[in-house]
Amino acid sequence: MAEPVSSAGSIPAESSSEPAASPVQGGVSIAAAPLEVDDDSSVSRSYMGLKALAKKDLNIPSSSYTASLTSSVVDYPEEYGRTYHAFRAGSYNFPNDEVAVPPNVKFEVDDVESAWIVDEKYDFIFSRGMAASITDWPKLIARIYENLAPNGWAEFEDMSVIYGCDDETVTEDLALMKWARIFAEACQKLGREDSPGPKLEGWVRQTPFKNVVHQHFKIPLGPWAKDAHNKDLGMCNLAQTLEVLDAFTLKLFIGVLGWTREVVVLLAQVRQDLKNSAIHAYLNYHVVYGQKIEDDDGEDAED
Repeated sequence: MAEPVSSAGSIPAESSSEPAASPVQGGVSIAAAPLEVDDDSSVSRSYMGLKALAKKDLNIPSSSYTASLTSSVVDYPEEYGRTYHAFRAGSYNFPNDEVAVPPNVKFEVDDVESAWIVDEKYDFIFSRGMAASITDWPKLIARIYENLAPNGWAEFEDMSVIYGCDDETVTEDLALMKWARIFAEACQKLGREDSPGPKLEGWVRQTPFKNVVHQHFKIPLGPWAKDAHNKDLGMCNLAQTLEVLDAFTLKLFIGVLGWTREVVVLLAQVRQDLKNSAIHAYLNYHVVYGQKIEDDDGEDAED
């Protein structure tokens, strides 16, 4: 089986400043380089372009190559003006957006932390964006390993909810950082890991995975980076963050922490920070993958 191509592979590292891979036992760990800031005035114009983007109709019609989900799957309860999973309601705290899937995909709604009742092993298992959703990551990763076929791969991609910065423009008194701390507090109250990204490698190495690779990416929050690719990436990240901010906030802040009208004020302040070109925040995004290798007797191979 060929080594899987990470979806994060489309996020190239900074060219000449990318540090070399650091060898670790059973694999490699690749750190992220510092991000350079663009001091060109065009950056401010890029932020202004967000207003035009917000006015566009982004409802793209479904392709003829997709098939609608059955009504039983999309019969979701509605809270705070958004829809949430009906299956084991309350176990997942964010709105869902499933409206169509490719016809060659078997779509199953289940609780990944419950027992896996499957008749076959998988060649590839992929986990992404599960921050604030999992109560026991080591148990989940061990279960994923158990359900891999021999020589199969698993890949995990996730972030830290606390934003990073390389030039001290992100300070603790920002509304953006206040939001992140309170978000983490709500997750901890629910017993869910708010920032799994930095811990993924350690959890994966607690299992018998081999050929483990850890890649750390810095994804700018806004088009402030000097590198052209990171500038575009930052603009996309900012646009999607502004779009999902309410969805990631309301149920946790209101339903879990008991906030009321003050959440509206905080969200307005967070949006101001997000659109401030003088704030150079980024997401710490981590990609970890490894392989299940067994010996001829079906036992886990040793290093």
